[in-house]
Amino acid sequence: DYKTALSYMEQSLDICREIGDWGEEDATLNNISQIYHARGEYDKALSYLEQSLDLQQKIGNRYGEGVTLNNIGRVYQARGDNAKALQYYEQSLDLRREIGDRAGEGVTLDNIGKINLDQGGYDKALSYLEQSLDINQEIGNRAGEGVTLNNISLIYHDRGNYTTALKYLEQSLNICKEIGDRRQEAVTSWNIGIIYKKQGDLVKAEQYMSRAVEIMEDIGHPETDVCREELAELRAEIKGQ
Repeated sequence: DYKTALSYMEQSLDICREIGDWGEEDATLNNISQIYHARGEYDKALSYLEQSLDLQQKIGNRYGEGVTLNNIGRVYQARGDNAKALQYYEQSLDLRREIGDRAGEGVTLDNIGKINLDQGGYDKALSYLEQSLDINQEIGNRAGEGVTLNNISLIYHDRGNYTTALKYLEQSLNICKEIGDRRQEAVTSWNIGIIYKKQGDLVKAEQYMSRAVEIMEDIGHPETDVCREELAELRAEIKGQ
């Protein structure tokens, strides 16, 4: 319940400011921004992130500054302003490299890769995503590795190289199952199903897409209804063959 969570966080923010607890104030500003981001209220999300960034620069929290610059980039990307998103991601990447935040570096490289992918810059996207994958494997970030493998598969998918795309997706799916990341398992299963559908293997496509919808229903994924409709159309197509 976003409304209740926001109410508690706003109270917490007031207390932090009253007692001068800058560290907790910073964390709360970031948490509030995440709620507004999830609700699609991007201006409000940015307002809290900018307050957080000012505070981090004031107290010299370099690690937090890298996180917040990345999160500001995410908001601009969600708004479709890729140029502005890239500016913030690049600042975040420079800072994270400077302080040796390898996990953060992997996240930001992945985000930059996704923007290049959206813009059709496949070679550039692949370069960033492969750097992200190397870091995630090096530091043992299995969740990050699974996400990046999925993103790399999208490049091969868009290029029509379905065999290679499937190879990356299957690796991603194995990791999702291993670490219990059900949301990513649903996304990856769906993406595998889409490829089988494009290859004309509708039965195999139905198996993966059905599994994806099952998980989505279970976890309350926002795309459940859309995917359920697409799955129903696929089943009707199979029945009509």
